[in-house]
Amino acid sequence: MKIAVLGKKNYLYWDSHVMDAFNKLGHDVKSFQINFRPFVIQTVRGLMKPFGKKKAQQLTDFLHAKHIVQELNHFKPDLIFITSAFFVSLEYYIELNKIVSKPIICAWDGDGGADCLAQSCYVDFIDILFESEYSYTMQNKLGFKNIVHLPFAANPTVHKVLNLERKNTIYFCGAWSLERDEVITSIDYPINLRGWNWKKLSHKSKFCNIKSGTVDIIEQVKDYNSNIAVLNKHQAINHIDALNMRTFEAPACGALLINDYRKELPYMYDLNKEVCVYHNKEDLNEIITHLKSSPKDFEKIRVSGYRRILNEHTYVHRMKKVIQYIKGTL
Repeated sequence: MKIAVLGKKNYLYWDSHVMDAFNKLGHDVKSFQINFRPFVIQTVRGLMKPFGKKKAQQLTDFLHAKHIVQELNHFKPDLIFITSAFFVSLEYYIELNKIVSKPIICAWDGDGGADCLAQSCYVDFIDILFESEYSYTMQNKLGFKNIVHLPFAANPTVHKVLNLERKNTIYFCGAWSLERDEVITSIDYPINLRGWNWKKLSHKSKFCNIKSGTVDIIEQVKDYNSNIAVLNKHQAINHIDALNMRTFEAPACGALLINDYRKELPYMYDLNKEVCVYHNKEDLNEIITHLKSSPKDFEKIRVSGYRRILNEHTYVHRMKKVIQYIKGTL
């Protein structure tokens, strides 16, 4: 199958993981990033900005979309797979639907857009929406033609065991939020915090080490390999039960994952046998107290979580499901 992967290149490398998986499955794949534009189109945007940022954005998105479609008409894809579904502007979807080979248009949402009325304009342009939040697929409030649950995953080519010495520290990477503040400030254990806005932390213990800014994927994989455990706390924005990327990427690096409970979690892991799970601060502190006194007790959980990822939760597994669904439905 000829597949074009369209995405927004950023520190998540989401489109790259998808492309790697399709390549491993033996498909002919080409990649396109909407934020890598020809110089001429960038120049037009600069000239248009005095007339309004929104108009400049819409015009240059339209021009870039037409440029991509010209390339795709030569490539003649059977499938276009779009990551960060609603972070790709409508102008691209409109033009992609004009491709001569009439490819299937699929998009993968991981940000709760399938439940947001503002995204209803995308409905007519997407043949299949893959959604990380299961409950949204059941409700399908916006009326997508096809909507399918597809959780995040890990890419073992990138997320892997490096056999580094693990420090006696817990690691958390992500942006500060109120719900995360409540959890992290309750921990009486050395913790390495990475990401944005941690200066807002309501209480900084002597055990807390903060490094601000975006963490590159290579550095993050090293971090996952260098700490005794990785803490996860989902944000409440736009999601009910969906699992973030960290839920899969940390165990793929051989790390012990300490994850907040989500309803989708038992469908991905054997709880407290493959990942440690907490429902509240009391649960979390019980896990950490045990980790302090008997870290070796968690070795079996760590190894089991790693094996579960390789057996069931890689991007190759997810893209196999995508292809199977397409062949069985359309």
